[in-house]
Amino acid sequence: MNIKCGVLPAGAFLKTGHTYILILISLVSCASKKLIYNPNELKPLSEMSKVTSIKINGFSIAVEPFVDLREIRDSAGRGYTGMFNTETPAYLEGGIEAYVQNRLLQGFQKRGLRVDQTSEYLLRGKIVEFWIDEQTTGMSPEQSVCYVKFDMALFKKGNAVPEWYGITWVKAASKATFLDTTNENGHTMDSCMNIVLEKFIREKNFQQITGIKLNE
Repeated sequence: MNIKCGVLPAGAFLKTGHTYILILISLVSCASKKLIYNPNELKPLSEMSKVTSIKINGFSIAVEPFVDLREIRDSAGRGYTGMFNTETPAYLEGGIEAYVQNRLLQGFQKRGLRVDQTSEYLLRGKIVEFWIDEQTTGMSPEQSVCYVKFDMALFKKGNAVPEWYGITWVKAASKATFLDTTNENGHTMDSCMNIVLEKFIREKNFQQITGIKLNE
């Protein structure tokens, strides 16, 4: 992570006998030039980490990498860093498309949904929204907030018309805190992806078409 620092002078008085001595203190305010998140270091926040397993029924799914339709494709959002909450662009190592693909594959496998790239069922999707941000207004508590919107369709291989289609939209926020919330941004982003997966396997029409049932 690249750091840009500014030095702010401040004063303090030290009493020695009857003499007050002015001591100059340098306060350093560091603002990152950019925030870079390593997906391997991210995990959902505890309150949004639920993983619902499915009953094994032989169904499997192939997953095609989702297409990023956002206007600014290299950015994952923004944070606010340093003493003056400087707006700072945020990025994911490897890019958004690779991150989404990885989380989908991992998330399905954790839930017991078998991923097999030779399956007759193929999941395709479009990344319409994907953004991490912070809600910060001066002395008010801060929150990390993520927004995700995917268009998703399940095809039988060889068919042009999907068996199932759905739009998944998620907004999630970390707990409010008076401390700096920037360190929670990446984990809040991972929370959004986890909620997407939970909503996906709970969608009733998808369950009916695939025959999957949840272990609840």
